[in-house]
Amino acid sequence: LNRILILYMLLNRMNFYKGENKMTKVEIKNGVVYLEEKPFYISSTDYPYYRDKANNWDDRLKKLKGCGINVVTCYLPWRHHELLINGKRFFDFTGKTQENRDIVKFLKLCYKNGLLVIAKPGPFVHAEINYGGLPDFVCPIKNPKIEAMLNHRYEQVVWPGSEYTDDGREAKLWPLPAPLDQSFLQEVKNWYKAVREEVIKPLSYPDGPIFLIQIANEGIYSNAQKAPWDYDYSQSSLKYFRECLKEDYKSLYKYNRLHGTSYSSWNEIEPVREWKNPSKLKDLLAYMNWSAYQWRYMKKIYQLYSSFLSAELPYIINVNPPLSKPFGTDAWLCRVNPDKWSNVHYGFTNWIGVPSENMSVMERYLIMVKRKRGMSIEENWGLTDPYGYPYQFAVVCFFQTLLALAGGATGYNIYTGVGTSLWDDELDKFQSRPYPSHAPINDSGEVTSKAKVISLLNEFFKKYGCEFLETEPNINIGWGLYLPYAYIGVWASGKKNNVSSSFSIPKCGIALNNLQRQLISSNIDYGIVNIQTSSFDILKKYKIIIFQGGFFMDRETQRKLCDYVENKGKLIIIGEIPKLDREFQRCEILKSKEKDILVVPKKILYRDNFVKFLAKSGLIKKSLVKDGLKQVWLYKHPIGDIQYLYALAGNDETGLTYAVYDTPAGMRSVKMRIPAGSGAILRVERGVISALLLKCINEYKRIDVIPFCQVNKSKIYTDVPCDILAMNINSSPIVKIVNSKKEVVEVFISDSSKTKKIKVRASI
Repeated sequence: LNRILILYMLLNRMNFYKGENKMTKVEIKNGVVYLEEKPFYISSTDYPYYRDKANNWDDRLKKLKGCGINVVTCYLPWRHHELLINGKRFFDFTGKTQENRDIVKFLKLCYKNGLLVIAKPGPFVHAEINYGGLPDFVCPIKNPKIEAMLNHRYEQVVWPGSEYTDDGREAKLWPLPAPLDQSFLQEVKNWYKAVREEVIKPLSYPDGPIFLIQIANEGIYSNAQKAPWDYDYSQSSLKYFRECLKEDYKSLYKYNRLHGTSYSSWNEIEPVREWKNPSKLKDLLAYMNWSAYQWRYMKKIYQLYSSFLSAELPYIINVNPPLSKPFGTDAWLCRVNPDKWSNVHYGFTNWIGVPSENMSVMERYLIMVKRKRGMSIEENWGLTDPYGYPYQFAVVCFFQTLLALAGGATGYNIYTGVGTSLWDDELDKFQSRPYPSHAPINDSGEVTSKAKVISLLNEFFKKYGCEFLETEPNINIGWGLYLPYAYIGVWASGKKNNVSSSFSIPKCGIALNNLQRQLISSNIDYGIVNIQTSSFDILKKYKIIIFQGGFFMDRETQRKLCDYVENKGKLIIIGEIPKLDREFQRCEILKSKEKDILVVPKKILYRDNFVKFLAKSGLIKKSLVKDGLKQVWLYKHPIGDIQYLYALAGNDETGLTYAVYDTPAGMRSVKMRIPAGSGAILRVERGVISALLLKCINEYKRIDVIPFCQVNKSKIYTDVPCDILAMNINSSPIVKIVNSKKEVVEVFISDSSKTKKIKVRASI
């Protein structure tokens, strides 16, 4: 079987396998992009061409290519390309009115320089542009025919517009269009049609560089992380909400029976707006209805946008991580449900803080990465205002990118790779120049030390990226996600919720946050599995499934979990075993297996004793990290004796980390030295070091260490502090050094019998 599997993978790689169901030229499967049936690892960067002069484009693209970038991402700001002059509106994609509107030229330059493109036409893009990139004429203030988005207090949801406040200090806050308003949707449709016909169609892969399309931005208006009561209570949204209720309940009679109401029309039903501590089970259904509507609302808009664009390329989205508030994770889970987005693929970004400085940021980021496999669409590599001055330092950005990769990202993005300072006020009148403040290639075109670090990262993944996509994380534990618990928990989290002696509200998000914190601190990796929508085959991949219990669960999911238990899966429920079904009728299917289920009191989780409990129960092995406090993630190749390790050091962790892990070929003992707040990637083949990338200069903390890595008896180290990339270590070593204080660095490569010494000229 092993030989057959090896042969199959080799044929797949060499493109000899030709089945009847041949894939399209560009496809995304399980979060991985395939070009011409081959996996493609994305090392991308964003270039805001609209903030630069057109005569800089070719130079900057060549420098990005020289840094090892293979994909450029770029927003297409609607307000930049559709103009209203003297009462007449028209599109400019070829620079007729302004040279940096010539997106066609920009894309042709990308193609000429061997760079593929992820096009991002919004309609809302954020990108620190006036009114988020929307043109003024779609603002409800400017166009009263367009309905404004509303929150639960009937207040307009606002965004900085394109005009100053009366004191001239900041942007006026303008209402955002209700996304389902028909007048606004018609404007979006017109915009997308123009983009499709003039930009995407003529410049799509393989005859052009565009191979993926991102629609919307971080939700709709960079609000994927917001709570259910924050939006959208506009009339157009409520109309669709009632359509969803009708689809779910089929008849008004059934709705009234379950809710204890007496409506005579669907139009009479209003969504909940605030938590009122309901004492009856039936009163919880209204909260669940509105929370469940959140992801359906997102799906509806994504479907409309993709149908308007009607491109023959895969669509992706980029969501932002959960908020830090008590309801934050549950709110995010209500809205972000990629299991149901049939034609839109998962991607993510991170603008919530510095993960190397803030453990909460790291935890919330990992939840986002693990929710569904996909690529990182934006990693901050230079925007310090308002995201924090640490982003001026390469080590902070490097740490964040490695965190995404360690969590399972199938590609990464440098946002932005190029600094710019040559835009006009119509596009952006509020940001200071340059944008971003500390880009890897600055606004003068200088290749900075950041770019040199990026070059090392890109070179590593150019060689090993596709192989890494074949590896599997060292995971035995799955967090069982049951979204209906989040639908209620989001309303009750942070509030007194023991509202009845007969039931309590399950806190799905808070439980997940607590479990992850303990697992991370013990260097135990985990996955997130949706127990409601995942097949039994997916569930049984996990030896242990843990979830926050609740008083109810639908019958189908209860049966699926029973099958999991009967097939020797270990099910751990925190709290209580469900006794009711989704309609709150008696259902004890799962309870019938109580003797085979481990039920753990909530206090064990909330007192940070859960990992200790698992260890005492014999359910988990010793930690991957034997000594030292660094976080280490392990990935194993399913066939060859190849492993990848990612290491990230906390703020106070400088020194050697000792890790031990087992393989079918034997134990591996690892020693590695990186400074506090930094990171490393290590490839091990047949028990020896084959490649590594160590960032041993922490510019932010001003900590330098001498690189050192040892696996069993093979070692690699230098004579001075530096950042080092080494590949083909055991045959013909390729070694690159940057950020060294010495021009020539001595590198020592040894095994049990001999030591090789080579001298490498550093990029200082």
